[in-house]
Amino acid sequence: MLERDARPPKKVRGRIGTDDYSFMRAALLAGAGIGLLPRIIVARDVEAGRLVRVLPQCASQGASLYFIHAASPVVPAKIALFRDFVVESFARVGMTHG
Repeated sequence: MLERDARPPKKVRGRIGTDDYSFMRAALLAGAGIGLLPRIIVARDVEAGRLVRVLPQCASQGASLYFIHAASPVVPAKIALFRDFVVESFARVGMTHG
């Protein structure tokens, strides 16, 4: 976690630990507490008022997403469609980098 105000990072421990965003989102919607999830996972819940952003002064550093496929002179249509869908989905919630 990166804090925008120069304080040193703090170690955070919780009762629930998971690498499954769907599970964490469901737990948060059920009232389990607070969690750190990508904006694209919770954007609709925040817009609908089901989840509320807390600790706006804190942010996490994003990760890169790569589309990898077998070498070919032409990108297969299903891969191009999926790539375009993901790029458009990220753009809708303001998560693209130029």
